[in-house]
Amino acid sequence: MFNICSPSPGSKPFNGSSISLSRGKYYQINPNIAKIVFLLCFIFMHGCQTPTDNEPVNKLFGTWQLKIVSGGFTGSTHTIDIHKDNYLVNFQSDNTASYLYNDTLLWTSPFYIKKNRSIYSQDSLDFIYYTNNSRFDVIWRLSWDTLSLADNGHDGFTRNYIKILK
Repeated sequence: MFNICSPSPGSKPFNGSSISLSRGKYYQINPNIAKIVFLLCFIFMHGCQTPTDNEPVNKLFGTWQLKIVSGGFTGSTHTIDIHKDNYLVNFQSDNTASYLYNDTLLWTSPFYIKKNRSIYSQDSLDFIYYTNNSRFDVIWRLSWDTLSLADNGHDGFTRNYIKILK
């Protein structure tokens, strides 16, 4: 068994690796244990960082169904009747997006996500860039079951989707 601290000779510190745990008595820290504690603290501190840049992508994967379109010059809101107009977007883990209308493929494109300045916030937001058609969308809101994509223009539209669970 290892001792973290052992009494140091005498009653006064003799090097930089001594600590006082009680009045007038000093203990020497075992250097091997000190290194292990330091290493564990270092790993713990770096293991508890904020979410990575991949978090938006991970939440984005799946099939999303369009529910509401709002915005434009007049600020109109249109609720989609999914029995007539079923718009789907599928973001796949190979970073390919596919847009479908009533089960017909409209277009597909590789995509990537990059932070950029937006008209919606002082902070940079995540943008989805579609490489095959020079399109992009601002990720306005993203949770595990709700996605809001917006045009980055003052008279642009916002499209609200819900995730389809299979």
